[in-house]
Amino acid sequence: MRYRLMASFQGASYQAGVGPTDDEVTLFAAGPPPEELGFRSSSNHWRKAVRVDDIDALWEARPVGRYRGEHCMVLDDLGDRMHIAYLGRDLYLARRLGFWEVDRGVFEVVVPRQDIDDLREERGEYELAVPSRNGHNPGWDHRSLPTWAHTPREQRQPAPD
Repeated sequence: MRYRLMASFQGASYQAGVGPTDDEVTLFAAGPPPEELGFRSSSNHWRKAVRVDDIDALWEARPVGRYRGEHCMVLDDLGDRMHIAYLGRDLYLARRLGFWEVDRGVFEVVVPRQDIDDLREERGEYELAVPSRNGHNPGWDHRSLPTWAHTPREQRQPAPD
């Protein structure tokens, strides 16, 4: 169980990565997908770059749970232990629970697996910049562009008359 970016393409879900360009998503398959999908084999996995417009959905899958009653995210599953990050906002509580501050306001700790309750995978929307109508794409500047998460096709604007 670990954090991953996921995409739905032609009815199937794949692990994904943004790129190699701002308007592409690279799909990864652990086993060989049907040949007609055009994936290429690379180091025991298959990959395919597709345009953002061609995917059906894009989301983050992240493992979350509760440590001593507080919401946390699993950063790494170490078998009998878990490396977790505190998702709350009470910095004093984080310190009292044994989390160490790895960066300003970011708290992590490694704990026994049995101390994590309500372990599950949470699905959250993933926003990408959509290229503007004039074809100029300022990259990842979300302030100037509308965003999408679940179905990029829903965000398409009608063609001008």
